[in-house]
Amino acid sequence: MGDQAEQKLLQCYLGWEAAQAVTTGRSHPETIGEIKPYFVLFADVRHFSLLAEQISLHELRHFLGDFFQLFVTAIEGQGGQVNKFVGDGALALFAVSSTHGAMAPVAAALHLQVQFQQLRDTWPAIVAPGSKTGPVAQVGLGVGISHGEIFLGTIGRRSRLDYTAIGSTVNVAQRLASSCGQGGVYCTDSVRRQLDHSTVQVREAGTFRPRGMDTLLRFFQLQTLG
Repeated sequence: MGDQAEQKLLQCYLGWEAAQAVTTGRSHPETIGEIKPYFVLFADVRHFSLLAEQISLHELRHFLGDFFQLFVTAIEGQGGQVNKFVGDGALALFAVSSTHGAMAPVAAALHLQVQFQQLRDTWPAIVAPGSKTGPVAQVGLGVGISHGEIFLGTIGRRSRLDYTAIGSTVNVAQRLASSCGQGGVYCTDSVRRQLDHSTVQVREAGTFRPRGMDTLLRFFQLQTLG
């Protein structure tokens, strides 16, 4: 396989930014990575286990493929980078220094919610013709957005490495997405303080303690104004 084809394959599996980092640091892959602040977005398909019980594996793969394509389009459309797909969830990162700041992941999340609802509404007819209450109609999407320092780079050892993001900021985003109500976009107080409140509605949703963590966090639900 030629260098160009190899690079293209890496981009398909890792994304453009990760593929560039891995290629550049190929001689010392274990040293790839840095600690920087990011906005972290995690999207989680709710009631996925129930869906997996009711449709075939072929249909399940098809549904996830459609969802992940929506995710990639929404994230990259706002200048973010897709880090990985995790089962029925997906992780994305947005540079703090980007032009639109905290509004970039929020805009991506709100757009993703709209697109996901449209996707969900088209699937019952495929799974159960003539029905609007098929298995896919039961699923929802929870999205969590956090802000803070993360480590982004390779973990593992030379025989098996993974390029990923780790840190409590990642954990909080994932817990927000999986713990809060489906069909919602939620953020931490750190994200809320950086938003343009003239374009997004912010409602305090309470406090929660992420599983496995000691800190009690305030969180907020976000909606598009109008």
